Amino acid sequence: MFQPSSFYHNGESARGFHYERLRRTLRLHGIMPVALYRGAERCMGGVRLSVWHPVRPSSPRNPNHASLVLLLEYAGRTVLLPGDIEAEQERSLLDFATMGPVDILLVPHHGSRTSSSPAFVSAFRPRFAVVSAGWHNRFRFPHAEVVRRYAATGSTILRTDWDGAIEFAISAEGTLSWRTTRPPWNTWQTEPLEGPISRWNFVDWTCGQG
Repeated sequence: MFQPSSFYHNGESARGFHYERLRRTLRLHGIMPVALYRGAERCMGGVRLSVWHPVRPSSPRNPNHASLVLLLEYAGRTVLLPGDIEAEQERSLLDFATMGPVDILLVPHHGSRTSSSPAFVSAFRPRFAVVSAGWHNRFRFPHAEVVRRYAATGSTILRTDWDGAIEFAISAEGTLSWRTTRPPWNTWQTEPLEGPISRWNFVDWTCGQG
């Protein structure tokens, strides 16, 4: 389905079967590994990708703390992908990034109570808070307190354990559509873009057009 030319990663190395299998797969298909750190940007077909974390290679004891945090921007819409960061890394983001609501947030660390601090949730106030978690998973993600925190900001909460696969689409005009494999949102729902083309003061919408 996908034929990537590059593989973005956080610059950390690892040992073990799965890591070596990944390296072999990249070599086999001629895919270039590219380490990304805070401040890096990429433009692809009008989509701007900004890297917010990690700051640099650090080899932390907990590999979650080195997760890539990516902001995707397209047609006035924003998608924040924070990986498995926890409260300490969230504080670092709040010191670094221009704050404002995002359209879609992949809830950090599957909804663990060690992430989604009140300050983080309040800063980004996502329209959609998406939780990737297995049905009856042994960690009991997402934590009920985290779910309540997002609900209090008015976020629509979508969960893979309850809603199945979750799909979003953004048109060139900024219309946001979404659906899930389970009711009640198992048919396409749409929301037109409201307000200015971007709520983020550093966005250059000529990205990928010149």
